[in-house]
Formats: sequence, C-alpha cells, structure tokens
Amino acid sequence: MRIVIFALFIPLVGFLAEASLRTNYFKASFSPKNFIKKGVFVGGKTSQPTSLLDIKLMKSKKTKKERFVIRFADLLGKEQGVRTNYYQVYVKDKPARLVIDLENVHKTGVGPEELRRKLRRSKWVISSDITMDPVDHSTSLVFHFVHSLQFSVFSPKEKSNTIYIDMKEAL
Repeated sequence: MRIVIFALFIPLVGFLAEASLRTNYFKASFSPKNFIKKGVFVGGKTSQPTSLLDIKLMKSKKTKKERFVIRFADLLGKEQGVRTNYYQVYVKDKPARLVIDLENVHKTGVGPEELRRKLRRSKWVISSDITMDPVDHSTSLVFHFVHSLQFSVFSPKEKSNTIYIDMKEAL
C-alpha cells in the first residue's frame, strides 16, 4: 500500500518542481520590444576580451522612463569594431532588483563609487554595486529599486558595443 501511495506522489512532486523552475527567457533584441517584470534577457556574442567603458543613466520626462546605457571598448579603450560579449540580465521582482552578468570583461572604467554617483539622480535606484572576477573575467552589476519595474533590454545593430536597458513603471 505504501508503494502505491509513493508512486502516485512522485508525478505531483515533479510537476510542482517544474512549475517552480519556470522563468521567462527573452533574447535581447535590436529595439525595445519586450517589457517584463520578472525573467531573464540573454544577448551578445562570444568575441575578443573587452573593457567596460562607461555606464550612463538617461531620463525622459516625456515618456517617464529611465535608461541604462552600458558601453564597451577593446582593452585599449577603443570602441570601433567591438561587439558586446555574451551577457545575461536577470529581472527580479521580490526584492526589486536587476542583476547583469557580463562575460569576458577584463577591465572596467567604472568603479562602485562612480557607479553610485552616476545613478544618484534616478528616482527608482536605491543602491548599486559592481563586482569583477579576475579569474574568469566576468563582471556583475546589481541594481536595487524602490519597487518593481518593467524592463526591456536591447542592443541595436548600429551600436553593437552598447547595451540599452529601459525601465518604466510596472502596470
């Protein structure tokens, strides 16, 4: 009898485990298309070692959006001919945060204090941090927000060394 009950219980556990692991995955596009509150954007290509050149915050009063602009260069700081390496942007809603993992970034022109200073005028960003791993040459950026937002991630063909992340109020 115990074996029969246990055998009936296994599919239920498998279904619940699968449902809890579901995540919205989106391929980063060439223009702002998908706005999500929770999920993962994936983009970029494997290419040469790069350096993180700059991160900017842009605000639009007209559309009530904010935008992160992340630019890359080669190891000498030249932008021409550089493409964004593979990246993942995780959008979390509880707590509201954005985690950006950048691959093959050997140098950065932005430190934690400079990043905080650049994002000070954002109405949504509470805190930020940047961490580099010198062993596997990855860089992580973490942004914490006042509340949940919607995000869109894209990298236009004509600016292949730039990642744009648009933010707007969640509906």
